[in-house]
Amino acid sequence: MQTLQLFKSEVNKISDTIQGGTDYERGQKFGRLISTRTQVTMIDRCDRFFYFMDGFRNNVFKTVNKEEELLNIKAKTEEIREQQNPSDYYNRAVSYFALKEFRLARKDLDKAIKLDKSYAPPYLLRGFLNEQTKKFTKALVDYEVSSRLMTRDDIEIYIAMAKRKARELR
Repeated sequence: MQTLQLFKSEVNKISDTIQGGTDYERGQKFGRLISTRTQVTMIDRCDRFFYFMDGFRNNVFKTVNKEEELLNIKAKTEEIREQQNPSDYYNRAVSYFALKEFRLARKDLDKAIKLDKSYAPPYLLRGFLNEQTKKFTKALVDYEVSSRLMTRDDIEIYIAMAKRKARELR
């Protein structure tokens, strides 16, 4: 019963923060927020869910088409030679990351951030890269910056995962 009351209280808090737009838009936002908050809570409190989410997120490496990623790296390298664009560095970093070339991915992400400190995607990917390499404090910093720069509710899930992993490492 206590859990149900806590849930109702949380639902009311979220509901009170949603302003403007149509009923449909408010409903969509409410659904996303409830989903995110529920997942964050489950990551923190439920081992089975935490390990499921960790495995789910790591499945990104199982579906990589190596040839496609290598072609993307080649194309982005050519574009970078012509013009230093943060999004090209970021996109090449995505391919390096998919191939688990973390050192090269980090180098490109750092360069993308150096070129445009307000470009959010490199922070999110660098946070995930830091999480993959067990640098949880750095991951949290990057996730927080990413969260400030873009409006994505799911960044809270990344933060919860990194916090839980850091806690379990101790």
